[in-house]
Amino acid sequence: MFKFALYLLITTVLIVFLLPSIYTASAYDLNPNAILQAPSFEHLFGTDRLGRDIFARVLIGGQTSLIIGFLSAAIASMVGLFIGINAGFFKGNIDKGITILIDLFLTFPTFFLLLALVSYIQASSLVLIIVISITGWMGMARLIRSESFAISNKPYIKILKLGSMNKMKIIFKYFAPLLAPIFLISFTFGVGGAI
Repeated sequence: MFKFALYLLITTVLIVFLLPSIYTASAYDLNPNAILQAPSFEHLFGTDRLGRDIFARVLIGGQTSLIIGFLSAAIASMVGLFIGINAGFFKGNIDKGITILIDLFLTFPTFFLLLALVSYIQASSLVLIIVISITGWMGMARLIRSESFAISNKPYIKILKLGSMNKMKIIFKYFAPLLAPIFLISFTFGVGGAI
């Protein structure tokens, strides 16, 4: 089942990004002679009320959605990972400050923040990626923070912290492999949420 889902995802991404170079119909050209046509070999999904090719528009929309989804989820996930590891590893006042920061960001309604920014700044993919990234890192940070707490309480991590090993080396060598599966699953859900 997993392989089927993976193949389906890869096929969809390849179709969305490679087919526009082969499929010659324009997504933007208006054609008054081809208004509301049924699906055919010339227009695979038919045309809309302005005569534009629907399949070409789906491909362009798919590209935009995937790019925005992957980039915003990647940025939000990396920010959440960094903040969550710092909270879980260092604990104490750093954790308290980060928890307050996360709670503060969670109080802002994402939709209204998006609406406010788009009304003041010209709407573009970049603005959308930035807004989704700013409002999407809190879930990852909370998840990574709780897992980092659990990892920090393992006996060998406590021994490493007491020793002279560099804290960054501990994080990258011992925390990162244990957090990778959780990070990847959360990132996958983040892509879907961003789209």
